[in-house]
Amino acid sequence: MQSDPHNEHELVKICLSELCTRAGLPGPGELIQRDMIALCDTIESKTGVMISLSTIKRLLNGQFARIPQTATLNAIALSAGYTSWRDFKQVKARPEHGRREESPDLAGAKQRPGKPQPGSKPRSNPRILLAGAVLILVLLG
Repeated sequence: MQSDPHNEHELVKICLSELCTRAGLPGPGELIQRDMIALCDTIESKTGVMISLSTIKRLLNGQFARIPQTATLNAIALSAGYTSWRDFKQVKARPEHGRREESPDLAGAKQRPGKPQPGSKPRSNPRILLAGAVLILVLLG
């Protein structure tokens, strides 16, 4: 199933805009370097996927000829509050084009970068797990 690349570009912009709002950052056109780094950190902490600063800049500016990798699209969609890029596209394809309903206690709440949403499943950082395993081996060995 081929997607319209122009539509995909617009969807990437919409998703990034929602991600910025959710992360408590200015809109995509108003981000400064520090904000873009915070956006990269937010995506990595929520998904475990590291997206480079240059990739974030290209996506924010719509400077990509081909559709980004699925892992990149899934990471930005997941960070914006969707379960996957496919989920994001399905929500946007609905006639009302609305966002999903959020629970009342989370509606309007701004997400701080690096802080998990209440009730969300915490993600483990592989680096921390590896460091912990090495520390245990050193202490036991």
